Amino acid sequence: MLSRRKRCRKINHHKNLAGFYKPDQGEISIDDESVSFSNPRDSKNHGISVIHQELLLVPHLTVAENISLGHWPQNNSKMINWKDVYNRAKEALDKLGEH
Repeated sequence: MLSRRKRCRKINHHKNLAGFYKPDQGEISIDDESVSFSNPRDSKNHGISVIHQELLLVPHLTVAENISLGHWPQNNSKMINWKDVYNRAKEALDKLGEH
């Protein structure tokens, strides 16, 4: 268990990486390139997304639906592309060695 002080630092690091805050010191680098994020969209464009530790974000949704929550893949008709939702979840879980 992290102490309150360390938890706060961890939360702030996540917020810096997600583009919510700019770091007071130090730098963020990706592939040896220094980067700066002015908002969450900037960090997302660099492939960074925050996955919160809450296990049940929306308890009535499936794991795949929770993984895509807020970032629903769409088909050409702007409908949710369910095949992509489940493929995205499978890829994420494969990386974690889960399922």
